[in-house]
Amino acid sequence: MTALTPRTLHRLSLLAILACSVSPRVVHAQAAARPEFVQQILFVAPFKTTGDRRLGLRVADEMRGALRRTGDRRQLAVVGSDSAERMLKAGGFPRAEEARELDVVWVARLSRADEVLVGEVRPTGDTLEVRATLVLVRDPRVREPLPPVRGVGAEQAANALARMVVRARAQSDDVRRCENLARASSVGPAIRAAERAIAAFPTSLLARNCLVRILATQPGLQDSVLRVAAYLIARDSLNIIAHTMRARALVGANAVTAWQRVVYLKPDSVELGLEAVETFLRLGRPETALQ
Repeated sequence: MTALTPRTLHRLSLLAILACSVSPRVVHAQAAARPEFVQQILFVAPFKTTGDRRLGLRVADEMRGALRRTGDRRQLAVVGSDSAERMLKAGGFPRAEEARELDVVWVARLSRADEVLVGEVRPTGDTLEVRATLVLVRDPRVREPLPPVRGVGAEQAANALARMVVRARAQSDDVRRCENLARASSVGPAIRAAERAIAAFPTSLLARNCLVRILATQPGLQDSVLRVAAYLIARDSLNIIAHTMRARALVGANAVTAWQRVVYLKPDSVELGLEAVETFLRLGRPETALQ
């Protein structure tokens, strides 16, 4: 294990202090009045941009304010711009908007955030186009690339993005129900929860990630697994969950190609690597296993 340097320890101490300054979750006085799920915390990272970096910072900050005005505060708290940027800088990113997605998730986890929003602002003529992705801190593999939004100026673009985030989060409770029911091996109710989440946000990837994993546990549903996995991959080509479920559902030469893609996307996973090798050997492709 690599020893922690004094500089790294100092950064971790700063991050811990900053995390304590973030508003805590809402605690209700009476247990009987508690909702099914506690308030979620959203960490909005400074947005990247192809132009003036201040534009990305401004749109992200405007979006935080718009989301506080638009969203339900009982369900969602938004980490402030100062907290988000200070924590990223303390984590070793002087230009906070340049932090990678997984680095943002790591810092967000220290602030006890549940979700992360990362994005990029692209000036196109008189308008700004914002492409953003919602990432679950509890499982960063689960991502929701949002449809791009446009607006004239930072405020209009931020307002459009805030409305899109609210729409996307309409699925959140049923996605969490799906995950909880899946862990309890309650297949039917979990599938119905995923279907309700998709009805709430028809292009949902979060719900389909849960759905495809449930379907993959059931015999005879390979076609359904492949259909849902194809939808996920078409909208997020790096979705390792969808690629893995697809590889497990395929047979023959198609399975070999699919497992090669899984290993390419996740070369650091020993578990997936071993599963791929076992598949190659079972299919009589030892030369592929040795590559």
